[in-house]
Amino acid sequence: VVLVALKPLVTKRLSRTWQYYVWFIVVLRLLLPLSPTITITSNLFPATANTSTSPVVTTAPAATTPAGTTLATSTPTGQPATPMQTTPPTLPAAANGGATRSVSVLLLMLWAIGASAAMVYNIAGYARFRRMVHRTAVRVTDSRLLTTLEACRQETHVRVSPALYTSTLVTSPILLGVIHPAIVLPDRLLTDNELRYALLHELTHTRRQDGLLKWATVIATSIHWFNPLVYVAQREMDRSCELACDEAVTMKFSTDDRRGYGSMLLAVASAAGTPSPAMFSAMVEEKRNLKERLGTIMAFKQQTKRTIVDSVVAAFLIAGIAL
Repeated sequence: VVLVALKPLVTKRLSRTWQYYVWFIVVLRLLLPLSPTITITSNLFPATANTSTSPVVTTAPAATTPAGTTLATSTPTGQPATPMQTTPPTLPAAANGGATRSVSVLLLMLWAIGASAAMVYNIAGYARFRRMVHRTAVRVTDSRLLTTLEACRQETHVRVSPALYTSTLVTSPILLGVIHPAIVLPDRLLTDNELRYALLHELTHTRRQDGLLKWATVIATSIHWFNPLVYVAQREMDRSCELACDEAVTMKFSTDDRRGYGSMLLAVASAAGTPSPAMFSAMVEEKRNLKERLGTIMAFKQQTKRTIVDSVVAAFLIAGIAL
């Protein structure tokens, strides 16, 4: 909620990369199984000692009586009184204790079923899409494409070139896999510039390990499947991921290269079809964000020292709120 509220304030002030990575404070907090024991509220409102609301039972000192006799008192009228009770009455046990435990167990089972179903759904969707792509993928052997891939790898400082494929199934370049990632291009012909821009985009995802971060987000979303705000966070992270990647790719571009990169996005968006699962990095998937991406590409400004300081301070403040 805090990050969404800050969005209008930081959109044009802080870098897109900051706006992307700050969401992982939320993801890491959602993945923590325990909460800190000391919080702001516990300091402001310290817990008071538990006091019993039941009446205090006092007993007189026990008198020594012979074995087998019962201590009795007499009333003013001379009538013998009933024997004095020398042991305190037993407090009644909480009647709703068992019911509370039953509700807790029921809620725990409901959460476990929902979390398991959400995770199975995501893994199954990932496996199905990956299998479909592999079924139609063809390994690239064209020397022109491989030479361009190697040049882009050196430009993005990626250590190992991922495998390069084309597929009739995909309409937008995607990055497939985490441990051994592969770039899959649509089978339609790309110009030399379009190919270079697309490869730079996907190699930037590779260098930044965006596939691994997407999986962390999916796990957090599955654990908190009952909370509607996690889906808002996931959508914002996907949007910020592409904006941050565009920013990193075009950071040193000339104006002409920026225009060419934007034209490539428009061409890819015009052919975009079936969306891929959340764990894949597709270049263009949500066309409604395309206007923002094009504006960000053309309006990029280098960060100043003031911007860097503001970014660090804001990140620490948000991390403090998360804890």
